[in-house]
Amino acid sequence: MMTSIWNIEGEDEVTNQSAVLHTFDEPGVYTVSLLVIDELGLESHLKSYLVSIVNPLPLPVLTAYEASIDGVLVTSPSENISQFDFWHPLASDGGIFIASGTPIRFSAEGSRDADPKFAGMTDSNPSSPNWNGIVSYSWNFGDASPIVDGENVWHSFSLPGTYVVILTVRDGFGTGDTNQTQRIVHVSAPPTIQDTPLFNDEIDPMTNVILYISYQDEDLMNGITAFRDTDVLSDSDADGVLDNDPNQPLNDGLTLYWDLDPTVDSDGDGNFQNDWIEASEITGLSWNESGTYILIARVCDGTDSCTIKAFSIDVRDETEVGPRSLSDFELSDLIPSDSSSLWVLLLVALVLILGWLVMRQPNDEEAEVDEQPTYDVTEIQTEGGMIGMDQHSAPPKPKNLDREDRRSRESGYVRPVGSRRR
Repeated sequence: MMTSIWNIEGEDEVTNQSAVLHTFDEPGVYTVSLLVIDELGLESHLKSYLVSIVNPLPLPVLTAYEASIDGVLVTSPSENISQFDFWHPLASDGGIFIASGTPIRFSAEGSRDADPKFAGMTDSNPSSPNWNGIVSYSWNFGDASPIVDGENVWHSFSLPGTYVVILTVRDGFGTGDTNQTQRIVHVSAPPTIQDTPLFNDEIDPMTNVILYISYQDEDLMNGITAFRDTDVLSDSDADGVLDNDPNQPLNDGLTLYWDLDPTVDSDGDGNFQNDWIEASEITGLSWNESGTYILIARVCDGTDSCTIKAFSIDVRDETEVGPRSLSDFELSDLIPSDSSSLWVLLLVALVLILGWLVMRQPNDEEAEVDEQPTYDVTEIQTEGGMIGMDQHSAPPKPKNLDREDRRSRESGYVRPVGSRRR
């Protein structure tokens, strides 16, 4: 009976196998040899092969989450992440959608060396038995900020726009092979508010006005919709992905707030800048005295990306201006404010109507003319005087001129141009 002996570098011998299945856990060059012994104990020549195992590229994993405490976004990042609930703000194109200035925790957790021996390893510490094989992480946030190293980093974007964040990981084989992954980041553009004033002209004291403005969402205008998964550990839509559940819309509508008097602390908390009234419009607003008044409008989207604009309203001083012209009057100025004035207006209208009826009555001369008989006349003939059109006759037809008439100067004949003179 023949005996086969397999020797794979770094592994125990395998005997009496016609074929051997082996997986190399690390890249490198390995020697594989085979020796065969027959029934008489005679050995064959040793057959050896060199097997080169290339280093697979590392596997980068990138996540980007907002952090919150009790449902409120944090503004100061911390390495003590146990206090946070993480949210995943997603845009319709798969990127993330955030407000400017919001700290985002970018993490490379889950990245590992692609060598089989690192499968399931999660620790970034090379001294750990659970080391993932990655020796370096670098982050390029695409906003001209410096490259940042580390498995987990915090970053915020100061300006609206679209950025590409690139994560580069390097494994520990030789000089190290690198691989990259990237994520698009949409930093929400604040809403835009109309540039025109609330009112084109001054308004009168005690005049009720309606406050409303036009505004729009720039992200929606650019075709970007977004939502937020507020529980990245739960798969509420049961699609197999934990952090893509549309729990909260981020830009399906804008909210308008008003501060009607920034010089007054309406809620008495000592802060003059937070007395907001949420309303799409304000009705029944008026001012008792003349002057210039400042109102502030604030429009926000679902990421709390807001635009604030101040408007001035001029209330006229009627003691400093003359009588209004006809163009200054409105229908409301002509409508009486109480019942007594209404009766006066009705009486004046009645007098005007009666006067018009009296003026339309004919006088004696007009009545006498109206009583004169009339005749239907079809033709008028006159004798002498100017002949009318009915008595007009056409003039006699002129006679033909003979040769002597045409040569006579008294006939008035005009010789045609170009005729041959005889």
